[in-house]
Amino acid sequence: MTCQLLARMINPAPATLRSNGDYDAVTSKLPETMRRPPEPSPADLRSFAGYRDWQLRTQGIAFPEAELRSEFSRKPDGSVGDYAIPGFVPEAIMAGRPQA
Repeated sequence: MTCQLLARMINPAPATLRSNGDYDAVTSKLPETMRRPPEPSPADLRSFAGYRDWQLRTQGIAFPEAELRSEFSRKPDGSVGDYAIPGFVPEAIMAGRPQA
């Protein structure tokens, strides 16, 4: 899901970035797992610790559990829920970035 977050932050890039070739240049430098992220299995989502293990295994990094808990809801059984940050937030972050 962290890959999905990065994709959400990159994909809604301003039209000027997408149209001038910089977008492709930037995304082509990302590791394959970030460009086409594998999905975590239901077992990976049973706990935040399991999700961190999946991140490390598939992406080579793992975000702190506290950060994951702030980004995703927690289901009643303790498993990782849906992405909790509204879509307009990453869009606003990307829209507000200065253009090079």
